[in-house]
Amino acid sequence: MALEIFIDESGYTGERQLDPEQPVFVLSSINLGNEAATELRARHFSGVQAKELKHSQLARRPSGRNRIVDFIRSLASTNAASKLPLATAFAAHKKFELLTLFVDLWVEPTMRKGGVDMYERGGHIGFSNVAFYVLSLSPSFFDELLRPFEIMMRERTRETYENFWNFVYRAYYNAKEISPDARVQNMIRDIIVCFMAGQDALGPRHLLSLPDHCLDVAFSTVTLTANFWHEHAGEPFLLTLDESKYFAEAKWIWDALTRPDLPSATFRGSGDSNIHYPLNIKGTRAANSKQVLQLQFADVVAGAVAELCASRADPAFRSSYTDALLDVGILSLVIGGVWPSTNVTPEEMGTEGMSGDHLDYIETQLKKAST
Repeated sequence: MALEIFIDESGYTGERQLDPEQPVFVLSSINLGNEAATELRARHFSGVQAKELKHSQLARRPSGRNRIVDFIRSLASTNAASKLPLATAFAAHKKFELLTLFVDLWVEPTMRKGGVDMYERGGHIGFSNVAFYVLSLSPSFFDELLRPFEIMMRERTRETYENFWNFVYRAYYNAKEISPDARVQNMIRDIIVCFMAGQDALGPRHLLSLPDHCLDVAFSTVTLTANFWHEHAGEPFLLTLDESKYFAEAKWIWDALTRPDLPSATFRGSGDSNIHYPLNIKGTRAANSKQVLQLQFADVVAGAVAELCASRADPAFRSSYTDALLDVGILSLVIGGVWPSTNVTPEEMGTEGMSGDHLDYIETQLKKAST
């Protein structure tokens, strides 16, 4: 019997990345057979009356939070002792991801036209890290900058294009709109000028040339999660996803990037990882989580990791529950993410072998899938 991996998510909002109540997206995967899953449910969730285990419902009560903490402790300890983990999570800081997409879609192509490869050794990540922390010096301005960018990228109209770029230029030439602090004004203007170069060099035609749904958080999670299991399983495997809004909206991305007939290619990831295509996936199916216990576990893991990561992104989300999750090793389940960092050099970021070939490959496959 082929290995089967069960997938669910938390915090999916499609191309709308600025939901303040859901600042983090998490994609969780579970590697458990039916018998092992039944044993785990009996051990950690016996007495739960609900027909379906869901993090959002369990976490409402202290008893439910305690059950989740014990469950995560069990997964973390088993992962540490196993060659093939029982559970993983990929986390994305959605506000930072939106900024990185700004860099990927507008700043990088501009630099490329000028003969500079921002993807070489992860330069695009380093720039995004710097930009995130500089723009965060004026939180309200940062939000005001990203909001019309998101609308422009979703709607692709002349009006939304002009609204966004007029805001950028107005802020640059009227620095008091950025911050009352002259030092902050100057630092942010140094970042903004890089954005302005994108409009000058590319124009409105570039907006219409970009792939559909390119702000969707699924882009950054599909291949990295699937490739993790590709590298660790050593055999073909099946993917089962919850038939939820996420799968319905992102199915075409999964289908495009997990096809067995993709052109063969290998790309350097961060650190020592490599990403291989085609991925060793026998098939992808949707299932009703009410009928599949492993999908319910994936929901619980995704929700718990999202809550913990939200508390790291914003201290207002911190609680005794998130502290307990951290103490039992929930971060050991995280296999990667899109998260801001103060690291900026290739050595610090683990991106010394990185190039833009991987993103070009993905863009090509997605354009093929959408035509």
